[in-house]
Amino acid sequence: VSSSRDPKPRYDSRYVRDGTKGIAAGTPIASSVVVPEISRFFGVVIALFYSEHGVPHFHASYGDRRASIEVETGVVRGDLPPRVAGLVLEWRALHSAELLENWQNARSGRPLTPVPPLE
Repeated sequence: VSSSRDPKPRYDSRYVRDGTKGIAAGTPIASSVVVPEISRFFGVVIALFYSEHGVPHFHASYGDRRASIEVETGVVRGDLPPRVAGLVLEWRALHSAELLENWQNARSGRPLTPVPPLE
């Protein structure tokens, strides 16, 4: 139940709605959670979380399907269709240096750089 002392969070459509990290798929993410999109191609949205830990990785969304992809190894954790996973892995191979740089930027709280889409 929402009251005037408990306002509803504002949502920002620029941020990805991601089903990983304990947030139900399709649940809007409050705009205070920064999940910037760094690339988009063939219906795939690529994003990095600022507050992530562990090995460098990024998130890919395709419709209601989500996955986390390790930058250095290409290990895919999640539920992308095989053809889409192949496209994402091809893109990762082309842009691994930029992804690692963005990972470091995110960990340091610096702005992320857009990465060119797969063409």
